[in-house]
Amino acid sequence: MKKWREVRAKAVQEGRLDEKKAQEHKARMIADERAYKLAELRDHFGLRQEDVAERLHVSQSRVSRIERGDIDTAQVSTLRAYAQALGGDIEIAVRVGSDRIPIS
Repeated sequence: MKKWREVRAKAVQEGRLDEKKAQEHKARMIADERAYKLAELRDHFGLRQEDVAERLHVSQSRVSRIERGDIDTAQVSTLRAYAQALGGDIEIAVRVGSDRIPIS
């Protein structure tokens, strides 16, 4: 029986697996999962996106973008306000290899 590493290496070598595309897909899946969890948490508290937007003084579409994982242009204060609207807070950490250093 072949090991997964061997099968994967052969697929990359033969051009059947694009490592960069696989990593991009993985990142999208992780973002989608996080977004789903945020929306699920909001729903748990009986809040609509419009309700959260009103508390944050932002548009409903901004809340939607946050929940979809589109946070590259979001300010930390907006993300913190979103979390606080749901009764939580945010953590910010720097991750290098297996090291994780909380900075907020």
